[in-house]
Amino acid sequence: MFKKPIRVVVIDSSVEGRRHLVEGLQKDAQIQVVGMAANFYNARDLIDELQPDVITLDAEIPRMNRITFLKRFMPIPKVIINSLSLQGLAEMDRDIISRIKIAANVQTIKQDRSEFCDVEAAKPPDKMSDKLIAIGASTGGVDALCRILPTFPVHCPGIVIVQHMPIGFTSSLADRLNGLSKMFVKEAEDGDIVLPGRVYLAPGGLRHMTIVRFGNQYKIKLTKGSPVNHSCPSVDVLFSSVALHVGANASAAILTGMGKDGAKGLLDIRRAGGATVAQDEATSVVFGMPHMANKLGGAKCIAALDTIPSILFRSHVKSLEK
Repeated sequence: MFKKPIRVVVIDSSVEGRRHLVEGLQKDAQIQVVGMAANFYNARDLIDELQPDVITLDAEIPRMNRITFLKRFMPIPKVIINSLSLQGLAEMDRDIISRIKIAANVQTIKQDRSEFCDVEAAKPPDKMSDKLIAIGASTGGVDALCRILPTFPVHCPGIVIVQHMPIGFTSSLADRLNGLSKMFVKEAEDGDIVLPGRVYLAPGGLRHMTIVRFGNQYKIKLTKGSPVNHSCPSVDVLFSSVALHVGANASAAILTGMGKDGAKGLLDIRRAGGATVAQDEATSVVFGMPHMANKLGGAKCIAALDTIPSILFRSHVKSLEK
């Protein structure tokens, strides 16, 4: 964790958006706003000079190409914010502060990955598996995934993940997780075959990720659709497809996050005979999604974050050893 204030540069095209955001961030003693800009061009020199720990970005900033900007400042963690959602929402202020703190610590996690595991290159598995692990997360999920994915063994069944993130950010997250993990992690593509030893992260943006049966294998489908539970991709959409096509051969977890996305899907998996777990409140940044999953009856158990990988993997061990 940061022992000094987290230095933040705010980029927002709206004067009102900048004002509201800065006022909200100043409520937390661990955060220090060191600069503001209305567009990428003005921000460019400001960031070079100030070297902030985190950058916040308005989702609709005009002018400079977003991809060019992201590539230039790739090492600096970023938090995307929809300015329209900022008006008078104390809960949103808390969520943004939480995401800034998580983002600020991502780089530390990446640098200190040896404390989690000795990273090995993933090798193609010798045989297919009809088992599958599904994970859903939102606020706090990046940190949670960085912590637990390195503990999965290289021969683990294929893992599919929906982590709520905006378009353009899941690719860099997949690269980061791949550097931490024994398994091979990639941003999912339409038509990918789910293989043991592989992790597939749903792309952020406009498409939902689902799993379909393809002979004795599973295939990933990415389909455009309206948000479900205010999210696209949606954990519920993924989990419901896993329940339908994987059934009792699945295990699934709901990790930290706001809202209720994934609660119904986790229940579908449990009813289909799969193993299900939700992260406990003590280790969650936001207990919304795990709480709703447990309240609806989808979680067979509640567990601390660090114990979830063994719970997910345990149900598959016997079949993998045959």
